[in-house]
Amino acid sequence: MNQLTRQAELEALLGAFHLSSFNKHYQHFARQAEKEKIDHVGYLYQLAKTESEERQSRRTERLMRHAKLPKGKRLDEFDLKLEFCDFRRDYFLGL
Repeated sequence: MNQLTRQAELEALLGAFHLSSFNKHYQHFARQAEKEKIDHVGYLYQLAKTESEERQSRRTERLMRHAKLPKGKRLDEFDLKLEFCDFRRDYFLGL
C-alpha cells in the first residue's frame, strides 16, 4: 500500500469515527513531533487534547444556539423577577 493510499484510508477512517480534529491536525502535529523529537505518546496526546478542546467548544456553541439567549447577554444581567416565575427564580437562585 503506497503512502497516498494509506493517507486517504486514514482520513476516511478518522471521518468515519467522527474525529474531525484528528483529521484536520494529524499532519501538522506529525511534522511538529518529528521536528521537536516528540514520542508517539506525546503526538497522540496533542491530537487527543485538540480533539477534546474543539469538541467542547462546538458543544458550547451548539448549546448556546439552542438556548436562544440574546447575544452578549450574561446570566447576571437577567432581571430574575421579570424573566422567571417564582418557582424558577427560587430554584435558580438556590444553585
